[in-house]
Amino acid sequence: MAKYMAAIFAVMILAGGGSISFAADSYTCALSRAYNCFPDEGCRERTIEDMELPSFARIDLKGKVINSLDKKITKQTKIAAVDRPEGLIVIHGAEHRGWSMVIGEESGDLSLSVAGDGEAFTVFGKCIAE
Repeated sequence: MAKYMAAIFAVMILAGGGSISFAADSYTCALSRAYNCFPDEGCRERTIEDMELPSFARIDLKGKVINSLDKKITKQTKIAAVDRPEGLIVIHGAEHRGWSMVIGEESGDLSLSVAGDGEAFTVFGKCIAE
C-alpha cells in the first residue's frame, strides 16, 4: 500500500497536480501586446516591433539575464533582482529606464512595466518554463 501511495504522489508531482509547485529557473516568453504612455498624450497600443522589442525572449533567473530570441533584435538585459512571492516571479532591473516584470508561475502570464523620464510602457505576454 505504501508503494502504491508513493507512486500516486510521484505521478501527481510529475503531472503538476496537487499543491506542490517546483519553480523553474528558465522561461521562454512571447511578447504579444504593448502600450506606450506619455503624460500629455495618454496611452496607445503599439506593436512589439514598433517598440523595438523581441517577439520572443529567454529569461534565465539563475544567470540573471534576459536574452532576445529574435534574429532581428539581438539584445541582452541584466536582471538586478528576482523576488518570488507566493505564485509569482517578480524581476527588476534598469537599462536606460527602470523596469519590473511579473510572471505568474501557474498561468505563465507576463506583465512588464517600464518607466523613464516622462514616459512609460506596459507589455503583456505568455511564458513557459523550460
